[in-house]
Amino acid sequence: LNNIRAIICDLEPHQVHTFYEAVGYMISAQTDDVAQKRLIEKYMSLPNEVWDNIIQRATANLSVLEDPECIKQLGNVLKTNVRACSAVGHAFVNQLARLYLDMLNVYKCLSENISNAVMLGGELVTKQPLVAGMRTIKKETLKLLSCWVSKCQDTGMIREHFLPPLLDAILVDYQRNVPQAREPEVLSTVTAIVDKLEGQATPDVPTIMEALFQCTLEMLNKDLEEFPEHRLLFFRMLQSFTTHCFPALLQIPAETFKLFMDAVVWAFKHTM
Repeated sequence: LNNIRAIICDLEPHQVHTFYEAVGYMISAQTDDVAQKRLIEKYMSLPNEVWDNIIQRATANLSVLEDPECIKQLGNVLKTNVRACSAVGHAFVNQLARLYLDMLNVYKCLSENISNAVMLGGELVTKQPLVAGMRTIKKETLKLLSCWVSKCQDTGMIREHFLPPLLDAILVDYQRNVPQAREPEVLSTVTAIVDKLEGQATPDVPTIMEALFQCTLEMLNKDLEEFPEHRLLFFRMLQSFTTHCFPALLQIPAETFKLFMDAVVWAFKHTM
């Protein structure tokens, strides 16, 4: 860790990500919590330097989040965090907490930028490099949160501290975006949360359903082929709701419940 800058200076970004994952497994083997926390702080110091610099500049001027180089750097920092989290596990919580609110604010800001770009340039603009880079940041944010939730050993912490600001950031954004700009990782993140919280997630399911169910179903019900990633994750999400939070389904409007049942029946018609 003392020589980490010299070790990674000549590596390609994907090699840096692999390096961080490998070191993360070593850190995860540390059994002393205080020592492990200190190691994680040192381990993530370089990505945090880059993150802090961009966040400080963006706080002063939001147009920084439209700069291609900054977008690329943020994407790489988040990919590094995803690989590190996958290896370190629950103990990554302090690093996640350090980034969390700024990360959600960046998510919201980039969502606004993407929506404005689509309004001005149409749906094809989502394929342009800058917008694609913004979407990468959104995807990696959701992957990081899903990864940590799956490793977390304290469901109360998720329910009380992480879930409310997360749902506020991702649900409305998903619902109002054009279909081509909706991230399928929103569905997988919600599924990961419900799978982890199980019955504790029941109060949140009606709100999640209201935001995600109808608009996603409208993307999928035209045929059996469009949006394959959304399609698979949508039905996994419904399965998770049914398995862990069935009482919540009895609280949704009757019309929505009928659509839910129709969607399940319609799923049988899909073939691999």
